[in-house]
Formats: sequence, structure tokens, C-alpha cells
Amino acid sequence: MLRGSRAFEIASHAVTLDPSTRDGYLQEVCRADASLRESVERLLTDVEDDSFALRSPWEPIESVADDQEFEGTDRFQVRRRLGAGAFGTVYEVWDHQERQRVALKLLRQMKPAFLLRFKREFRSLTNVKAHRNIVRLHELFGDQRQWFFTMEMVEGSNF
Repeated sequence: MLRGSRAFEIASHAVTLDPSTRDGYLQEVCRADASLRESVERLLTDVEDDSFALRSPWEPIESVADDQEFEGTDRFQVRRRLGAGAFGTVYEVWDHQERQRVALKLLRQMKPAFLLRFKREFRSLTNVKAHRNIVRLHELFGDQRQWFFTMEMVEGSNF
């Protein structure tokens, strides 16, 4: 697991804890890794300075400008852009590994609070039991440059 991913995972949980118990939790999970602890505390400061990340993933937010477009990867070939929301852009892509069309949601800006909320959205949706009216999620991908997840491609219409 990437160090940044581990720090985000820890910060995602720590932000939900009462401040009086947070230090004990961080001491336990970071142990002697001062660098990890520093990364987590920096993320927590960013999140506390920006209440955006603490809101529900489905609470409406102001739109943000595109910082990046998805160019594709060796595995994912972009077919078309489907649309954009407040902090994500969705593409139809071909997954060469799975040999199928999938929808890919790209995080538009690499801000800690946005990434925290993006990952919370993915985790929340993976916990929803299978239902015919909910798309199936596939995988979450990330590195220092971009974060995205893939999901079932569903044909639909705009309302």
C-alpha cells in the first residue's frame, strides 16, 4: 500500500473520532513511524481547515474547475467523456484487462479534502448491497498524480 494511501486511510478514520481519543488512536496505528504520523496530522489539519471533507459524499457542493483530464492508461482506453459533477469527471473507457466497457470516475482536483471525500464515496458505495438500481463498483486506483474508480457502465438518459 502506498504511504499516502495509508495516511489517508488513517486520517479518514481519525477525523470521525472525538478529539480526546484521537491522539491515542494515532499513537497506536502510527507506532514509531514519525513520518506517517506527520502525514496524517497534516491531512487532519487540512480537513479541519476545510469542512468540505466532513460532509456526506452526497451533499451538494460548489463546482470546482477541472485540474486534469483523464488521458487513459495501459489498462484503460478513453472512449468518451460522459459528464462532470462537483468534484469528479466520468468517462466511458475500455478495460483491456477485463475486456469490457466500464465507467471511470476521476477525481478532478488533488486536494486532501477532496480525496478524503472521494474515497469515502467509494467506501460508502461498496457497502451498499447489490440492487438492480445501483451500479456495481469495481476498483479504486490511485497514486500521487490521479485517483479514480471504475464501475459498471450503464446506458441511460439525462433528465
